Amino acid sequence: FFGGNLLSSPTNVPISPPHKYTGDAGGFGWGIGLALEGRLYKHFGIEVDFIRDSSTLQRDATFNNVLKYTEKAQTTSTRVPILFKVIAPLSAGRFWFGVGPEFVSGSSSSGSIDVNSGGQYISPASAADQLKQSNKPDAASYTNIDIAAGGSIDLPSDFEVTFDLRAAHNLSQTTEWKDRVSDPLPASFAGDYSFHAGNTWDFRLAIGAGYRF
Repeated sequence: FFGGNLLSSPTNVPISPPHKYTGDAGGFGWGIGLALEGRLYKHFGIEVDFIRDSSTLQRDATFNNVLKYTEKAQTTSTRVPILFKVIAPLSAGRFWFGVGPEFVSGSSSSGSIDVNSGGQYISPASAADQLKQSNKPDAASYTNIDIAAGGSIDLPSDFEVTFDLRAAHNLSQTTEWKDRVSDPLPASFAGDYSFHAGNTWDFRLAIGAGYRF
């Protein structure tokens, strides 16, 4: 699995002091997993996946038109999508469309803030290091709704090549900034608060190998 992630801009962000994760962010995601599809009745089936996923979110920001920096959060998670599928057999494979919940369990996370320019204006100088260390995302767990479409190409001896496109939307994430962090009123920009790291949307292309039995 590989593709892109999107974090939407939150609403009702406190005006002062400046805060982290207040705008759109995006990044790259990839993973590897196992899938099992069962046919329920003729053209209807269900698929359950077990996926290990790595996701990155980052955004460039500016403070006071002077300090330019990049926020970055990276998380790893275990994902279990359950897709209810409509399946159309083809002459050399099949095509399908599916929708269902995806349960995401965050397992680890890391964050960074890189000062791109204007760091010389941070006073005292030690505050620059404090700023870089202040990004502390936590590995959030949440539920997505998955929409997917894909297919397979038959190979000899019941093997097949599989492929699909997926879009997943986070149903657990609100638009409120205070709900996305551990402390709704941090004392400063470099305040010791965590961002609940979770994508608003993620998009994946999946390519794999399968066996029919």
